[in-house]
Amino acid sequence: MITATLRISYLLFFIIIASQGIFYLTGISKALLGISLESFIEQRKAIDAVISTPLRVIYYSALITGLLLTLTTIQKPTSLLFITTIISFLCLSADVYLIVTQSLPLNKIVNDFPLNSDSINFETIRVKWLTYINYRGMFAITGLLVLLSGFILEKK
Repeated sequence: MITATLRISYLLFFIIIASQGIFYLTGISKALLGISLESFIEQRKAIDAVISTPLRVIYYSALITGLLLTLTTIQKPTSLLFITTIISFLCLSADVYLIVTQSLPLNKIVNDFPLNSDSINFETIRVKWLTYINYRGMFAITGLLVLLSGFILEKK
């Protein structure tokens, strides 16, 4: 029963995380390249102020749930459940790695505007930020598809 609860919870966290990637990959990234730098900075600051804490909770919850699910399924390392869990956990870990090493530092630069406006090329920052959010989205969507395939292919 605990494994089923962890599995559903993990899938729900992944759906939320992957939805951000789907949002950016289906056109928002391209739209954000087409607006002025001032508008981009303004919207990034406004969104980051509202969403950063809820996303932290979702990501930490997903990591903990994924780790617990991995630990509860490791007794059968060739099972579809273990394989899909570990692959999706690696995708989530790659996403988190990019958050910590790329997205958060870029967010800080954007959030510090205009204090740093003389020394930084914000067009480069925008392109980098959108590139990394798209990579993160690819990892999240891949992890979600792997998890869903486990549900679909599972023998009842």
